[in-house]
Amino acid sequence: MNLVEVKRISYYPPSKGYAVLLVEKDGGRSLPIIVGSAEAQAIALYLEGVNMPRPMTHDILASVVDNLEGEISKVLIARISDGTFYAEIEVYNPHTGEMVIDARPSDAIAIALRTLAPIYISDEVMEVAAID
Repeated sequence: MNLVEVKRISYYPPSKGYAVLLVEKDGGRSLPIIVGSAEAQAIALYLEGVNMPRPMTHDILASVVDNLEGEISKVLIARISDGTFYAEIEVYNPHTGEMVIDARPSDAIAIALRTLAPIYISDEVMEVAAID
């Protein structure tokens, strides 16, 4: 697994979406992931330190996990299939143990940022889709 951080978000004209650039913390590779405008906005608001007057969807999920005595352990961009990335959110709860929740990478990244959970990319995904 490769620990990464969100480096930046930029507009990606071919898909009329946005590219979230994930960069290895201990390496030179990066991985751009195309996301929708709503998810890009949620990620950008966090990165820019903007506090919304009401909770956004990702804030609600983080609050629910917290109120159920859970903790987001990590987020993993786990695999790629036909050009689509798949992510997993790992949640730990002292009563039930580890749970893995299937998620879109954009949502997983937004939740990781809000909960300060580490973001990882699997070796398989890095080998197939990373750029130097």
